[in-house]
Amino acid sequence: MGHLNEQDLLDEIRFDIKVKDLLKARLVLASLEQVSKKAQKQALFEVSRAADDFAIPLLAGVIAHSPNISESFPQLKETMFSKILESPQVLLDLLSNGKDLRSRAFLAGVAGEIRIEKAVPILLEILTREKDVNIITSAIISLGMIGDPAAVAAVSEYLYSGNRDLVMASVRTLGELATPEAIRKLGDKLGADPDLDLMILSIMAKAHIPEALETLNKTLGSQHAHLRTAGKQKLGEIGLMSLRVLVKNLFIDNPDLVIPSLNVLGDIGDSAAIPPIRKLLFNQPKDPNVRFASY
Repeated sequence: MGHLNEQDLLDEIRFDIKVKDLLKARLVLASLEQVSKKAQKQALFEVSRAADDFAIPLLAGVIAHSPNISESFPQLKETMFSKILESPQVLLDLLSNGKDLRSRAFLAGVAGEIRIEKAVPILLEILTREKDVNIITSAIISLGMIGDPAAVAAVSEYLYSGNRDLVMASVRTLGELATPEAIRKLGDKLGADPDLDLMILSIMAKAHIPEALETLNKTLGSQHAHLRTAGKQKLGEIGLMSLRVLVKNLFIDNPDLVIPSLNVLGDIGDSAAIPPIRKLLFNQPKDPNVRFASY
């Protein structure tokens, strides 16, 4: 500290705000770590009082580029959120036309945190035109927070991006959207990565839509042991909602599907499964393992 004259810095930021010189104001704020915490607080207070279209890009820049200062003054983010809620168009313009990728990535995240639906077209455009992983990841996560089903197609493309951060963000967002199409896209991804598979199956178990239940049911006949095991566990955890698909499995001529279905029905322990199991036994299944599992 003491590298800069603190009074000069404060006079400069006040002057820059008065004449709306955004470039110089950014340069001043970039030097905040060289002054005392008291001077930092005074400078940021001056910025917080500025007009929204001037303050928002400056505050976003400080938070995105100076994490130490941001941590020291957690109210900065609250102040910026309030200003964005008052002037959402400022955020939309910065997302579309801003030059600072780090600030844009941060603001993309903010758009999701405060659910700015008008940001959806811009976030979707980011997915198609940007190459920077950080801003794409932020855009994907925000689309999930906002919850617009129109994002499913664009987000699902990143399931096959080869970048783990983007893949994980896409899985989470498709799980948040949880439309039939989103669930199908996640189901198509199963089998490529055991850790990712477990994450997807956990999403399926919470989705509570028929497509998710059918996808979990299909895992019982998967060639991958980890999918079969996890699928049985999730269907058991779902409980009564699983009964319909599990009972239907009993009358498919495939012991590898019937036996795990019987096992899950046993774990659930609901008496509604007794009549179909009796019917299965009445038909005298040839496979002794099916008969054993039935009992």
